[in-house]
This record gives sequence, structure tokens and C-alpha cells, in this order.
Amino acid sequence: MAAMMSPLFRVAEYQVEEYNGFPIRASWQFDSEMEIEGDNKKNSGLLFAEGCAIPSFKSISFSKPGNFSLSLHYDQEMPGVNSLLAQYELKAPKITEKEFKQKIRVKLGQSGLVELTEYLVEETYYEEVPVKVQ
Repeated sequence: MAAMMSPLFRVAEYQVEEYNGFPIRASWQFDSEMEIEGDNKKNSGLLFAEGCAIPSFKSISFSKPGNFSLSLHYDQEMPGVNSLLAQYELKAPKITEKEFKQKIRVKLGQSGLVELTEYLVEETYYEEVPVKVQ
């Protein structure tokens, strides 16, 4: 790689592609679900499969209002390794429209570190237009 970057050497070009060695899962739980007594069920989904190319980005959308917690962790338990990679508490802004989406974007970086890069709320506005019937 160093020879390829140097102006003094000519070498055949090649490309190095990194891949993720461990599957990473996202789990989330809304505050309203935490208030239900005896309900410890968390929603989750596989975010980055084993062997996916890095860097890589994934998005998750929610159409449920309210604050929620998001955990990023290894999909499988490994002896001697804490499976939790990151945990976030996300506070939703006041939503004024009936239709909306809370979106988060997660990045699996070149170094193999996973992080939340973006959190936004998209509201859908509808304008009623009167139609004349003839």
C-alpha cells in the first residue's frame, strides 16, 4: 500500500476491503413500554451481519412517539467479553403532526467501532385542497 502511494514506485493496483467479524444487534425500548408492569420485552434487530463490508451505515425508523433507549451490542455472547458496545437515551422533541418518523443512523466505522451518528424526527404535513365538483 505504501509503494502504491509513493510517486517513486510503480506497483499493480489492488484494493483492501475490511469486513465485520462479529454480528451487531440493536435493541430499543420506549418509555411507555417500561411503564407496563412485568413487560420486559425489548424490540431488536440485526444491524450489521457478520462479514459485511466496513465502513457501513444503517438506519432504523420508528413511528412511535416518546423517549426511548437504544442499545448496540454483539449478537452472540462471547466468553470474557462484555457484549454491550453502546447505550443511548434518546429524548424525543414534541411532535405536532399525526404522521411522523423518528430516525436514527448508526455507523460501523473503519476501525470496527459502532456509533450513533444521527437522530432526527421527520413530520409529514398534509395540506387540504378544496376540490370543485362541476
